[in-house]
Amino acid sequence: MSHQPKVIYEFSHYRLDAAERLLLRNGEAVPLQPKVFDLLCVLVEQHGHLLEKDELMKLVWPDAVVEEANLANNVSILRKTLSEDGERFIETVPKRGYRFVAPVGKQERLMVSEAKPPVPPDTKSTKRRPALAILLMVLLLAGIAGVVIFWRSQRRPDAPDATIKSIAVLPLRAVQPNERDESLEIGATSILITRLGSLRQLVVRPENAVEQYARPGQDPLAAGREQKVDAVLDSRYQRSGDRFRFTMRLLRVTDGTTVWGDTFDQKADDLFAIEDALSDKAATALRLTLTGAEKELLAKRYTSSPEAYLLYAKGRYLLHQRRKPDTEKANDYFQRAIALDPSFALAYAILGHSYASLAWDFPDQEFRLKAMAAHDQALKLDGQLAEAHSYLACYKQTTEWDYNAAEQHHQRALELNPNSADVRLEHAVYLAMLGRFEQAIPEIKKAEELDPTDQWISRLVALVLFYAGCYDETIEQVRKAIDLNNRAGDYGWMIRAYRMKGDEQNAFAAALKQAEVRGTKPEEIADMKAAFATEGWKGILRNRLNRKLEQEKREYVPQWEIAMHYAQLGEKEQALARLQKAVEDRNFFVVSLKVEPAWDAYRTDPRFKALVRRVGLAP
Repeated sequence: MSHQPKVIYEFSHYRLDAAERLLLRNGEAVPLQPKVFDLLCVLVEQHGHLLEKDELMKLVWPDAVVEEANLANNVSILRKTLSEDGERFIETVPKRGYRFVAPVGKQERLMVSEAKPPVPPDTKSTKRRPALAILLMVLLLAGIAGVVIFWRSQRRPDAPDATIKSIAVLPLRAVQPNERDESLEIGATSILITRLGSLRQLVVRPENAVEQYARPGQDPLAAGREQKVDAVLDSRYQRSGDRFRFTMRLLRVTDGTTVWGDTFDQKADDLFAIEDALSDKAATALRLTLTGAEKELLAKRYTSSPEAYLLYAKGRYLLHQRRKPDTEKANDYFQRAIALDPSFALAYAILGHSYASLAWDFPDQEFRLKAMAAHDQALKLDGQLAEAHSYLACYKQTTEWDYNAAEQHHQRALELNPNSADVRLEHAVYLAMLGRFEQAIPEIKKAEELDPTDQWISRLVALVLFYAGCYDETIEQVRKAIDLNNRAGDYGWMIRAYRMKGDEQNAFAAALKQAEVRGTKPEEIADMKAAFATEGWKGILRNRLNRKLEQEKREYVPQWEIAMHYAQLGEKEQALARLQKAVEDRNFFVVSLKVEPAWDAYRTDPRFKALVRRVGLAP
């Protein structure tokens, strides 16, 4: 039996067993996170002495670079755990550090002391006991050996951690905010997410989901909880001369455990080497067993120009805002990226998508031609890009009305990257527009599961549910979207769901809230209230239509919007005339003719049937 002493500290009503890593209060174990426990041990061991903040952080986090906020947060947790008045245990010395001020007692006891007192030997059985003890020992050792052999046969040292199936790669951050390198942070974070996101073994939150955590002082574990992932990869860097020092940590979200950590140096002028090193380290942290093809994906360089990739990453962020001015600026970034590297397939793919987005609401044939040319070039350069197939599928459906080709490209995108929220999203909308809701609803829910904090996905879940006739679920989904980020556009599906339920009062309440969020002028809100008081919802529709017709005198208004207002007012001739123009303009929403309830009263009209056939939704 070992004689290694166990160290026991006692203070107030607590006992701190440093060997067993337990905090005991009146014999009851009080749970602490690992680093909180480590901090308490250090403070208690040095009780009565001032510990400087830098010294404390080095002692508690010896293999990682952390911010002072982490230390302050852990001290706060300790104080709350120990008592309501934590200051009587841990004193703060302003601008310097902390001191453990409670009286501390220290004991040492030998492990052997825990054994029961020896029983005097029975002289009658003395001869039999040695043989029996040896037999029991042999059996015990054999059992242990069997367990070890079985465990080793089932789990290799490099086997993946079965508890980590989803991860958020937090934005790379400078330890010192005044040493920030924007190109490094954006480029390295984006490529790491892109590379890890291409692997089937892991669900990786996309860039737009984690970009909010780029600000200083962000709590990695709080970010992981918000993103609903198993682990977060937190990476920091410091510059020293011509080199960067990187510190990476993989943290399990459930208990805050540091699963893995590493520190390494790279030359500051070689972004590609930095990206490769970060990717290799991440694969090591996650203990991924990669196929040859996956190793290639993890090392894939999408462009030969770091500047081009930075422009692509900035443009992608803007495009995700889904506002026309942002889309136009993003389009410019993508073109500049391609000018720097004409072989940049990923930039061509997203450029095609941005051109198509601009063409959906504006009848510009030039945009459509440029979109198709960009899609073609992307696939010529790299036919293995899931994004390129997904974007082209969307274009084939909404612009060319070629649903068979769209289906083929959607399926290819899913084969290449089934863990992409964008790929699942585009496929779900395709299925919904064709009325295939038994497939569309699970698919859009999968997209939401892959990126649970994305406002756009949440809004499109509402779209799919609305077209499926699930009006109560639509209303609940819109509430979820509003909780994520209260935007005026989210209220549309809630308003329509209430109307389909025949609940005009709640529909109008939602419309007023939408107007408030949009910043509508008080006089316009007064007009809405007067219209509703006079004619109910029909008055609201008439009010909106009149505003659209006035707007049309100054600028282009999508014909689909005007057609929908006429249709809901029951003004058949004007509705069909405007719908005819919307089809000619190839407005995005004309592919919803098969499922849009506003047109239910028109389905037997030969003119409507002809338009449905023209869009390719009927034989």
